[in-house]
Amino acid sequence: NELAPTAFITFLSELFEGDSDAVQKIVLIRQFIGMCLAGLAAVEGQKALMLLGSGSNGKSVLIDIITSLFAQRSVVSSSPSKWDNEYYVSLLQHARLNVCSELPETTRGSGSDIMKQVITADFVTGREVYGKPVSFRATCGHIFAANSLPASVSGDYSHGFFRRWIILELKRQFGEDTPRRSSKEILASMQKERGAIII
Repeated sequence: NELAPTAFITFLSELFEGDSDAVQKIVLIRQFIGMCLAGLAAVEGQKALMLLGSGSNGKSVLIDIITSLFAQRSVVSSSPSKWDNEYYVSLLQHARLNVCSELPETTRGSGSDIMKQVITADFVTGREVYGKPVSFRATCGHIFAANSLPASVSGDYSHGFFRRWIILELKRQFGEDTPRRSSKEILASMQKERGAIII
């Protein structure tokens, strides 16, 4: 298929090599990207994507690839640990994608209620600097990366909290003895098929 993003699929296959559910993970990521691009990740999906695993597993490169698919002005970085602050919530107002590459592991952040409101596109109130409070629905998708599960951030271990997350574990470790392209080379190859990835 000439429209298939072969370089992207190959990269994802390398990330999940050896996983019994590798195909499902690849499909999930592609579907989630499509939902974010269409502005439906929060409105219809109502889940955030958590990339879970220790370092040297490709999380950062994957996030860079996904981010490059969006207009720069439509991508923000706002951590859930700061969503109880109206200024940080306001960053989400016009975004299509919110990316937090280092989710706090031990510091308790904002309450789980505001987190659920944001992820499910319920009304929240934010304020830009020197502006008036504004209520809006945050319709952007959320991608977070962390070394531990998200309950350590909010302190909420309930089913209602966990069902708002798609937890995707990256198990592979790329070490010095593992054949690996540089992140710059990988990103360059993705730019050539950006349209195919989006389609």
